[in-house]
Amino acid sequence: TTRFPSTNTNSKSRPTTSTKAFNDQNLLLHLHSHPKNARPPALFLVILSKKCSLISHPIMLHAKNIALGGIPQPVQLLVKAIIDRGGSSAEGIFRISPASSDFSRIKAAFDKGSFEIGEVSPHLPALVLKDLLRSLPNPLIPETYYQVALKLGGSSEYTPEKRLDKLQKLLSALPEINLRIIKTIIFLANFIAANEEKNKMGRPQLAVVFSQCFLRTDTVDLSAYMKNAQFETAFLVYLMDQFEIGLS
Repeated sequence: TTRFPSTNTNSKSRPTTSTKAFNDQNLLLHLHSHPKNARPPALFLVILSKKCSLISHPIMLHAKNIALGGIPQPVQLLVKAIIDRGGSSAEGIFRISPASSDFSRIKAAFDKGSFEIGEVSPHLPALVLKDLLRSLPNPLIPETYYQVALKLGGSSEYTPEKRLDKLQKLLSALPEINLRIIKTIIFLANFIAANEEKNKMGRPQLAVVFSQCFLRTDTVDLSAYMKNAQFETAFLVYLMDQFEIGLS
């Protein structure tokens, strides 16, 4: 089994940032928060642990594709491109699809390890990011924790304190690389949702967009699938809410 060097950092050194104070600059600072001499993991390959399997993708195989801070370079560059191109003000961001020829061109370049995006609308990097995350062999929250997430989405059996405790335990059980990507995507989602009046993409809409990136199920029962989808969306909204008020 391939192992990569631990990217764990002391929890005391992690910034506890509320997205209420987030703007373009400090979101990018969050993505570059680790020191310049930090050593990235050697591989972003399929890695099995007692907790769960880490995610993998052909364009994330080599160390050169792991940006400082442990966030895969493709993810980091796409998030930056969405922000730099005014994604938070773009109506229907993550829902409006650009020209298929532009998408195919960028996707093919990324698959070859060329991460040049060019001067394009924010809808293009948004679509590429969504496609990349959905194409990962494993979701950001592995199937091992799927039922836990569903229960957190349908929270009637938990007090607010118990619900938050369950969420914190779930997040702490995830591999560090998964958690870093989750935090990056949630910060981006909250950043976009803060401008909902202009972009028409609030947390419920963004939760629908990203639910397949975070959670997946193999159920073939249509009624169960539809019911689960509601809880998946509710879980993502709850996750966004908690990071908004200071969960780190």
